[in-house]
Amino acid sequence: QVCGISAAMAVALRPPSVGSGSEIYVNIFVKNKKGIVKQQVADRLGTDLDSHSHHHKLERGFARLAGKIANDTVSEEQVSRLVSEGIVAELPGEMKQKGIEVEVSERFCRENYIVLSVRVTRVDFERLAADGAMPKSLASWLQCFSFCKPLVALVHRGVAKGMLKELPDLMPADLIEKAGVEADVVAVSAEQQAAYMFEVLECMERRQQPGRKRQ
Repeated sequence: QVCGISAAMAVALRPPSVGSGSEIYVNIFVKNKKGIVKQQVADRLGTDLDSHSHHHKLERGFARLAGKIANDTVSEEQVSRLVSEGIVAELPGEMKQKGIEVEVSERFCRENYIVLSVRVTRVDFERLAADGAMPKSLASWLQCFSFCKPLVALVHRGVAKGMLKELPDLMPADLIEKAGVEADVVAVSAEQQAAYMFEVLECMERRQQPGRKRQ
């Protein structure tokens, strides 16, 4: 069991030297797989599952039946991968609008558990100042010394640290609004990810043991 967990973590985690503190890990737990599949089926069929119109009653019945069949054939992990793909595609653009350029990649996906790495690659100081995220005088000073790599790395680490709180606060509501995905989000530093992930995978292994029912 420990060997299996260690192998999974080896695939998911980067060497500690990569990222130099500008990288964080976002752990996502998808909570409503059945609802996501049903809604996807309804969208494909062009059916509003919340409609109370008698005219749509038969359509809703077929949509719910198709959704049940789909839920029996589509795995939790397949749904999680779709959620992951959506976040990987959308998050860089959303962060860029705030003046932060990031690289996002899926590092691990099993059942309802997704691990994404988010690494800060560039910071638009003027944009941050315009949004009130930093004083304009500081933004101008940093812009003048943007050639200094150690200083830029320090700023990137500070921005990544800020995202540790920002992403878990914003992502759940964003996922609900844009994709109807209910999820818990936990962001941790690269240094903390190994211990956190080991705990999660150990819990998942125990849950799969014979005689234990899934929660």
